[in-house]
Amino acid sequence: MRCGSLRFGGVGPGLLASLVIAAAAAFLADHYAGPVMLFALLLGMAMNWLSEVDRCKAGISFASRNVLRLGVALLGFRVTLGDVAAIGWRPAALVVALVTLTILASIRGAGTRRPWAPTRETGCWPRSTGSWWRG
Repeated sequence: MRCGSLRFGGVGPGLLASLVIAAAAAFLADHYAGPVMLFALLLGMAMNWLSEVDRCKAGISFASRNVLRLGVALLGFRVTLGDVAAIGWRPAALVVALVTLTILASIRGAGTRRPWAPTRETGCWPRSTGSWWRG
């Protein structure tokens, strides 16, 4: 699958399936006046078999990891795609760039190459990290 000069061959089929499920959930929620999340969960459970299809694995993994994280972050900021579309792509790109620069500056300012050190030093470190991090 191609979109301009970008290739979506690896994640395309699974990402497309995820988008179709999301659109179907939005339609059902609008048609039956129910919560979108409920319909998305029900459709996701019904279409779980797609995660076993080799062609869809990469796209579903991408959607469940990256796209879902972005959605949760935007939801945490109470920002919708309509809000982002209303301000345009340039201010939205500027916000993303400034947040990235802030994170990189805090890592550099801490004088370490460990990316979680600033959050650990400020007390924002999660308590259930287990034994995988010793620093």
